Amino acid sequence: MSTMRQLIIEAPGKPVWREVPRPVPGEGEILMEVRGVTTCPHWDLHIMEGEPMFPGQQLNYPYLPGQPGHEAMGVVAAVGPGVTCLREGDAVVAWRDTGQPRPGFYAQFNTFAAVDLLKISPSLRPVQVASLELAMCVEVSFQRLAEMGGVKGRRVGVAGLGPGGLVALQLARAHGAATVVGIDPVPARRELAMRL
Repeated sequence: MSTMRQLIIEAPGKPVWREVPRPVPGEGEILMEVRGVTTCPHWDLHIMEGEPMFPGQQLNYPYLPGQPGHEAMGVVAAVGPGVTCLREGDAVVAWRDTGQPRPGFYAQFNTFAAVDLLKISPSLRPVQVASLELAMCVEVSFQRLAEMGGVKGRRVGVAGLGPGGLVALQLARAHGAATVVGIDPVPARRELAMRL
């Protein structure tokens, strides 16, 4: 198969599926068959709505190469030169995005640096791990707070219990917060936060 389908945002509010060449992994990369992707409420939705996320940023359409889709999991379909840590058939999840321009994961396949992927159990479902990259981003914030003595033994509040907030609650506990307070007007989110 030399082509694949990929979501491309042609203009604000106008996503389309296109037939595009299937990528080939380069040095240190793998080709992932995408099994799950998470919509980032910041980056992906800013691109979709045509509103730059950062001051002074230009959004040029069609928005490619780039996003949408930077939080993903899948299976290694091919291994590029120099990759020894992963093999064809391994289940993997992205744990960081280096910010290099590349097509997003709303596609059947995508290349990714092998060092930016974690091998996972094939029994894990996409919904369980696709947003691991989000957890890494939130963890960086907790590491900085911990360096300043702002978590361990402290009372930590998290405002907004969407995906990032739910991750933050769990990381606050993992970093030793004495009390974690979650704030959200949506009852279902508060209930899920209590279970987590």
